[in-house]
Amino acid sequence: MWLYVSENIVQLCASIFCVCALHVIVYVSEIIAFFWVYIMCVDTAYDCMCLR
Repeated sequence: MWLYVSENIVQLCASIFCVCALHVIVYVSEIIAFFWVYIMCVDTAYDCMCLR
């Protein structure tokens, strides 16, 4: 009985951890993408200003 319960708890924790890890990975990748686009835009704008 206890073994069964503990196995279920472990599975539940593992699934929660997987979901949380996925959310963190998506969140971090979105931030990186945002900064990458932002830096690219700033660089491009700066180049355009310099070319003038």
